[in-house]
Amino acid sequence: TVSAKAVADAAAAVEAAASESSTDTITITEAEATVTVNTEAIAYTTPEVTATADESKAPAVTVNVASGETATVQIAVTNNTVGTVVKVKQEDGTYKVVNNCAVGEEGPVVSVTGKSEYIVVDNSKEFSDVKADWEKDAAAFVSSRELMIGTGETTFSPSEAINVDTMFTVLSRFDGSVSVEESKGSNWANAGQTWAEDKGFSADKMDRTTMFSALYQYAGSPEVTAAEKDAARAQFSDLADLSDADLAAVAFALKSGITNGVGGGRFGGNENANRAQLGAIVMRYANVLMSK
Repeated sequence: TVSAKAVADAAAAVEAAASESSTDTITITEAEATVTVNTEAIAYTTPEVTATADESKAPAVTVNVASGETATVQIAVTNNTVGTVVKVKQEDGTYKVVNNCAVGEEGPVVSVTGKSEYIVVDNSKEFSDVKADWEKDAAAFVSSRELMIGTGETTFSPSEAINVDTMFTVLSRFDGSVSVEESKGSNWANAGQTWAEDKGFSADKMDRTTMFSALYQYAGSPEVTAAEKDAARAQFSDLADLSDADLAAVAFALKSGITNGVGGGRFGGNENANRAQLGAIVMRYANVLMSK
């Protein structure tokens, strides 16, 4: 159910939007509460719901961007964690996790075009071998969004080095193009490899530079200025041997808040990339996507 305060807050949002242009609107429906607001804001936060681990009992939220445009919407959750996700209703009536939903302060953040029906699920997983806070967040993010699975029933193996196949599999799942079911078993890497080939991505080695360069390519290789490259060189002392393309990838990651290096003023480009690091940069990139 929706609290009286949530409905009052929604009404206040409608009143505030009434004096602005109302060309584009979002209709948020949860239980009996319906509000319409202007989409000129960067994001809209829905009335609060409480996520459940039981999908059959999960609260439903319908988001309708009446203009058919795209809006960034935060689904407010009373018990929000990194492992809280939204699942979107498919044509056959089943629900599929939104693989790239970001972590908002109040709940998962999704990009909505037109009308979508969601349920809010606590999809958290527990791993006994993840100790550092940043590793816990990274593991929680990728496991709850079905981007990576554990290496055992209760293990994630955060320090385990990744290879090119793992990286492309995770990115293909994040893209929503490949499901976990399509990338399991002895041929688990095939779907991710095919996806990468179709995108024109390739890599012949796996280290931190490769990981960030792949993410930069996936982001569309956005323009990076000379000043931003200089800022990266000033931040990290070990970038002298990087190509201009790889330097652009590092500069993009730095300015976007995706990385601060490995400490000691170093980027650590030649070092192995591990599972926790991959999870962390994908989680941070999801927030970059939703903040555009």
